[in-house]
Amino acid sequence: MLAPNSKVAYGQQVSPKVPDPLDWPALTSRIAAGDEGAFAMFYHHFFDRLFRYVLTMTRGNEEASREVLQKTMLKVVRYLKPFPSEAMVWSWLTQAAKTSFIDLLRSQKRGPEFVALEVVDHVSDAEKDAEDGDLALETALDKAVQLLADDEKRLIHSAYFEERSHKEIAEALRLTPKAVESKLGRVRQKLRSLLTRILNDEAQP
Repeated sequence: MLAPNSKVAYGQQVSPKVPDPLDWPALTSRIAAGDEGAFAMFYHHFFDRLFRYVLTMTRGNEEASREVLQKTMLKVVRYLKPFPSEAMVWSWLTQAAKTSFIDLLRSQKRGPEFVALEVVDHVSDAEKDAEDGDLALETALDKAVQLLADDEKRLIHSAYFEERSHKEIAEALRLTPKAVESKLGRVRQKLRSLLTRILNDEAQP
């Protein structure tokens, strides 16, 4: 049974074998039933995308982003219901992230001992900021991708824009799927660092 204090729920990244494509009705039903393996696949699938989304809402504050991400994943453990498609799961997940972000801002505003985020002064605009997150993230992500090497850009484009499988990419590059997965992991890490830098720069007055 998946407990709220699961190591996965508290931010420990795992790399489970994730089927392609995922069976969303089955996966979300298993999570709702407390299946920790299903949650690990869910976490691995959404971690990078959700972290970038949350990073936009916190205006590049990585520490706050990780706290919001943790709170959001706990909501997944406790409240996720079965959904028929990834689009519906993502919509639910972003709403959970928005409420987690707003809850964090409110709790920090009440607390006497915290160091405020830059965005605490804009609590009343938090929901609008969150709704604008996708657009801001898309712009920042485009800038980050442009800073990658040409071969890294092609890899990202194949995997995330053309949505080609690791096997298809491996065949095109004459590599093994494992090598493609490893290379993608390194490029995602580089892209995340670039994105964090861009968002931090844009957050400066």
